Amino acid sequence: KLVENELSQYKEGDVVSNEVVNQWFVKDTKNAYNAAQQQLKELNIQDKNFLPVLGSVNYQLGTNWKNKFPLAYQALQERNYKEAARQVQLNSAGDGKSKWMRQSPTRVEDFVTALLTLKQ
Repeated sequence: KLVENELSQYKEGDVVSNEVVNQWFVKDTKNAYNAAQQQLKELNIQDKNFLPVLGSVNYQLGTNWKNKFPLAYQALQERNYKEAARQVQLNSAGDGKSKWMRQSPTRVEDFVTALLTLKQ
């Protein structure tokens, strides 16, 4: 996804060089990893195996993913990992699948599995 300054530089249909794409990948990966590290601290999660999982969530949904899933993040803060797992699968009304679940079910299922392995 292009950010504001990139939108003014690139128009639909423009060819982007592999070098630029690789630079974006490295930058986005670092941002996701750094955000995941900070979130582990905020959430007081000691399990370092959860870092790549949380990094993947930050990479796909953005580093402010917790704003998209506030109830899930609240449950994480409360160390209620079962509820956090439930919340990432539900839409905001709680009566169907979340957009993330509909679009990327395998990634959500991987996140849910990782959540359920955390110790309360």
